[in-house]
Amino acid sequence: MLPKLLAIVLASGVIAAGLLVFRHRRIETASEMTRLHEQVLDHERAAWELRVALARSAGPQRARALLAGLDVAWEPVVPPAPLDLRVREARLDD
Repeated sequence: MLPKLLAIVLASGVIAAGLLVFRHRRIETASEMTRLHEQVLDHERAAWELRVALARSAGPQRARALLAGLDVAWEPVVPPAPLDLRVREARLDD
C-alpha cells in the first residue's frame, strides 16, 4: 500500500512540475511578444518622426521638383477602401 501511495504522490509531483514549466513558458512567451510589439511600435514611431522631419525640411515644392526630374509617373497614395463584410465572408468561404 505504501509503495502505491508514494508512486501516486511522486507522479502527481512530476505532473505538477511539468504543468508549472508549461505555464512559465507560456508567460515568458507572452512577455516576449509584448516586448517585441512595443519595440515595433517604437520603430514605427521613429520612422514617422523621420518622415515628418524630412517632409518639413524638404517641403512640397522641393518634393515636386525632385519627382519631376525622375521621368516616372507618380500617383498620390490613397488609403484602401474598407472591405465590405459580405465580400470578406464570401472570400473566406471559398
